[in-house]
Amino acid sequence: MAVVQISRIQVRRGKKGVDNLPQLASGELGWAIDTQEFYVGNGSVSEGAPAVGNTKVLTEHSNIFGLAGQYTYRGDSGLTTGPSSTQPIQRSLQSRLDDHVYGADFGIKGDGTTDDTVALQRAIDQLFINTNKANPASRVELILAPGTYVLTATINLPPYATIVGAGADKTIINTSAAEAFTFVNGDSTPGTYAATSTNSFINQAKHITISSMTINQSVAGVMFDMHSVRDSHFSELKVSGSWTSGDALIASQKAFSIVGDSAAVMSSGNTFDNVTITKYTYGIYSDYNIKDTLVRNGTFDELAYGIVFGENIVLGQLGQDAGPTQTKIQNSTFDEIARNAIWVKEGTANASVGNTYNSVGNANGTEANSAYSVIKYDKPGNTSDGDFFKRFESLSFEQQYIVNQKFTPVVEGSCQFDMNGTSELEVVFQAVANRYFRLPGDSNTNYEIDYVYHSTAYEAHRSGILYISVDYDNDNIIVRDEYNFAGSSGLVSNFALTAALVDENSDATKDTVEIKVINATATDAGTFKFHVRSKR
Repeated sequence: MAVVQISRIQVRRGKKGVDNLPQLASGELGWAIDTQEFYVGNGSVSEGAPAVGNTKVLTEHSNIFGLAGQYTYRGDSGLTTGPSSTQPIQRSLQSRLDDHVYGADFGIKGDGTTDDTVALQRAIDQLFINTNKANPASRVELILAPGTYVLTATINLPPYATIVGAGADKTIINTSAAEAFTFVNGDSTPGTYAATSTNSFINQAKHITISSMTINQSVAGVMFDMHSVRDSHFSELKVSGSWTSGDALIASQKAFSIVGDSAAVMSSGNTFDNVTITKYTYGIYSDYNIKDTLVRNGTFDELAYGIVFGENIVLGQLGQDAGPTQTKIQNSTFDEIARNAIWVKEGTANASVGNTYNSVGNANGTEANSAYSVIKYDKPGNTSDGDFFKRFESLSFEQQYIVNQKFTPVVEGSCQFDMNGTSELEVVFQAVANRYFRLPGDSNTNYEIDYVYHSTAYEAHRSGILYISVDYDNDNIIVRDEYNFAGSSGLVSNFALTAALVDENSDATKDTVEIKVINATATDAGTFKFHVRSKR
């Protein structure tokens, strides 16, 4: 018969008392009877232990929250967070969890059906306009996790408000408020928002960040009513309204409406970075003395107007002395803009730099429907530098538009600018002057056309500048061609450029400059490269 023996295994045991746990041997187990705690000896440093001592083993009797002050960042093995491996930096669990504040912490659902208006406003109020609002350490960021958030009333944004989503089309806000977001000053308290009449440089809305989300507005109104906002940042946003191509203009429908109270309390230093704006009458709008606005890497799509400054300004009124100034619009794309991509009626030192303008001013049709300039500057001192205009490429030399199509201005008003980069056309034999390309002829304008003609069939190379002065008021044009020629002397006069002011749409008003080329060299083939500078 088999013998069965059951042995009793015991470990070292006794009462822990108060800080009276003995040092256990390497790998020795110890049970504290009085506290119901379990330990194992670390072993010696020579064995490889990081420190001599005992390691507590978690059991059902362990007070986990008693360990809450012992969080240490681990990361990869071998990291030392403190002065030494035996002195790690420890934080409370509460402190660690409070590093990030999520909308769910305030009951914001983001489930696509629950009205999150009250919960979102409560979170903003408690985080940014509570009694600790003057403490920089309290200026945390409110994170909205992926989801769809429903808003039905205006959200008030105080100084230092920071709301960050998980990314465009991940965090989605659907608002039915006619004024989706407004900006209030630092004298506001939770539930009670200070009137704009109390704005000052010290308390005005500032250092606000809204980023990484999509916001859809279902009614015709203002998405962001920026009243005296400075040094704030809007980035990685998709902002969409309810306007569609062919709709009537709605004066109150603006994605961003920027207001300034006075010279001391103005909207300034605001940045719009990688913001997509679509389906609004106005993308960005201001009638006030705003300054130092930066718009970069943006997308303006399916709008009546892209950016408009000073359309309804009342010069001399408070905050309306001169209009917007020192705005820089950079590396952005404008497409399907029914009227002007940029219109500055009042304001100066505003610049369009390196932007791309595709279908603009065509009432959302083709260039055959062009009726508005791409950029309109009613005041001098505004610039266009390094911009690309699809209209220039289309109306200048594309064959479908080369005749009977008015060259609607690219940049209208007082401005000096380049029309795209270098364009290239093929050169062949033509005994009579033939239309090669066109330019706008709607105003008093000076053109400088840098060009190079190079024959691949003969020894003929010509470079020069074609100067064209359009005296629109008197229906006159002056042309001067200054060039250098290298090649066969008998060919020097075979190539010639002429220009004339013509009426393309048969309305009895001349509107377009045509440039013609004569190339009397038989069987010639080559290229004509040119770059246009305009002074209006």
